[in-house]
Amino acid sequence: MSRSYWQIGSVVSCFIANFFAGGLPNSYGVMYTYMKEPLGTTEWELSWIGSLMGGCIGFASILGTVCVDCLGCRLSTLFGGVLVGIGYIIGSQMDSLYILYLTLGVLPGTGVCIAFTASMVHVSKQFSKWRPLAVGASVSGIAVGMLVWPPLSSAVADNMGWRGTFLINGALTLHFIPGALLITPANNTGPSNDTTLSLRQAVGSCLQMFKISGAIHISFVYIFLGFSYYTFSSSLPDYLTSTLSTLTSSDAALILSTSGYGGMVSRIVSTGISMEAGREFIHLC
Repeated sequence: MSRSYWQIGSVVSCFIANFFAGGLPNSYGVMYTYMKEPLGTTEWELSWIGSLMGGCIGFASILGTVCVDCLGCRLSTLFGGVLVGIGYIIGSQMDSLYILYLTLGVLPGTGVCIAFTASMVHVSKQFSKWRPLAVGASVSGIAVGMLVWPPLSSAVADNMGWRGTFLINGALTLHFIPGALLITPANNTGPSNDTTLSLRQAVGSCLQMFKISGAIHISFVYIFLGFSYYTFSSSLPDYLTSTLSTLTSSDAALILSTSGYGGMVSRIVSTGISMEAGREFIHLC
């Protein structure tokens, strides 16, 4: 197939990964309002589910890098999607809070991170001149997910409960599978560059990254960013519904989803700035 087909496919695949990476964690706070009474737990106990997912999205990036080096971008995206789907489908049938920590927290967070890392790496490999535009279009999926998923989860939970919502989440996250098929296969004659390494080589490659100037500083910045990234979305719905008696969970979900608008605007602006800076750099060279 033509180069342009695989390029467009890589953007679509990455958009799907980002859609779930932004939407799923942003909707957990909404789901707590539906889970707290049936499970007989506190907000604090339930908040660990979202915390584990958000934490794994960050910490599993190292595992995602190793998977990309060992398996390639296509298989890594497929593997991540299967982990997410299995976690939600099993978790929707469980009652034990500790099992829910694993099935609704650790597995989806790890799977989303692996698929996100693989798809972002592949998009960067597929483009050179139009890379800022391609990456900007891909990461806009985060903002779309933040906008769509909270009210969607609330609407489904009103009719099917929290179990039905997570079961549907598991079915929807299986879209990672066709998304993975849009990634250039390693044996394709097109511009894949999707070479694989042994496990030892992959781990060594990850360690070499920290020798790059500024890599450690950026890592610490992202660690501190992760401490607060999902705090707002996790705590706001329960706070609003408990302090404002006239506010329903659906209303809280709509308020929470407004953060997606800001994400869309900022990504469009950032893409424009990156494209313009790239032209200036090429002109200077």
